[in-house]
Amino acid sequence: MVVLFLNKWYPNLENPNSSIFVRKHAKAVSFFAKVISFHISPSTKIKSILKIDNFLDENIDTIIIYYKKSNFVFDSFLYIICLIIGTFIILRNYKKIDLIQVNITASLMLFIALFFKLFKNVKFITLEHSTFYLQIINKLDKLDLIKKILLFFIKKMILFSNGIICVSESLKESMKKLGFNNKFYVIPNVVFEGFENIKIKQSFEDNIIKIISVFNLNDKTKNISGLLIGFKKFLDTYKEEFKDKDIILDIYGDGKDKRKLTNLASELNLLNKNVFFKGVMDNKVLKDLMSDYDFFVLFSRVETFSVVTLEAMLCGLPVIATRCGGPEEYLKPEYGILIDKEDIEQLVNAFYFMCRNYKNFDREKISEFVKENYSYSKISNKFKELYQEILNI
Repeated sequence: MVVLFLNKWYPNLENPNSSIFVRKHAKAVSFFAKVISFHISPSTKIKSILKIDNFLDENIDTIIIYYKKSNFVFDSFLYIICLIIGTFIILRNYKKIDLIQVNITASLMLFIALFFKLFKNVKFITLEHSTFYLQIINKLDKLDLIKKILLFFIKKMILFSNGIICVSESLKESMKKLGFNNKFYVIPNVVFEGFENIKIKQSFEDNIIKIISVFNLNDKTKNISGLLIGFKKFLDTYKEEFKDKDIILDIYGDGKDKRKLTNLASELNLLNKNVFFKGVMDNKVLKDLMSDYDFFVLFSRVETFSVVTLEAMLCGLPVIATRCGGPEEYLKPEYGILIDKEDIEQLVNAFYFMCRNYKNFDREKISEFVKENYSYSKISNKFKELYQEILNI
């Protein structure tokens, strides 16, 4: 079986960690099929107008076309040129493609899939990771005229596909509410890669409690300001009870709201005292660091899945997470605490409970749950069953 992945997002020269979950899906599929992965990326690092990289990434035959980043109009023109060039490269190098998977529905890659569908009789399926639909349903984004037009065209294009894969049930339900009439499937992300040396914390310090959070610093969706306000309220409310302990919250990640959030932490008298912004960390390094922490916290407004929550659980950490779209599908009481999004009082109470009880969780059990349900082999089998079903229709 030959499967073509058409990716709106993918790891690239500008950002090697970009959408690593898409590559992990490609690798999971490569366990039973030949995978071709195609992506187009703007770049400030190339000298020519266009640069074509074609290389074997483990078992994934990868094609990335870079165009020199300029302005919106010229970038849009170059992107279309790259779509045409990429189509010719695929036609020239791969005589037979059995199935196409378009990763992200709001993508011009759909035009390549539609070309193969109409002229080569190749079936295609789409896979959605984006919070776009959840943000609309949760009224974090207004469904203005431009978004209505975009949504209209996406729904019309997707009618040619053989279904939509979502990474969570909540994302599936959001798309249904917005009028998508396709057949839906749910396949989660890969979290456990199998080769990692996962460290589980065995001993705890008496005088310090270390909490970790990992975010793209986008306050609209991640509600980091709410997390900081809740953390401050917890510290003030229970300062006598925990007066003999240093309670530290380390926040990893970067993004457009970093200055706003560091300013807020400073105003709350938390910055570099109880709250530390650690910046971006390589994913593999971060997994090694996680075992040093006592628990993990996520206070997001929307998540389609929240890989990072499961990565923390893989490292044995109990978690506090909101009912924001992903965590409620896997976070059981024995693994942590689910709270309502935006609810500062619940967050304060969760901090209090976890600071008193984080030592009592079975960290090996938490880690095993992730290994058993979100490994390459598990996700690979789900893709294999789905692809066979689609090809036999």
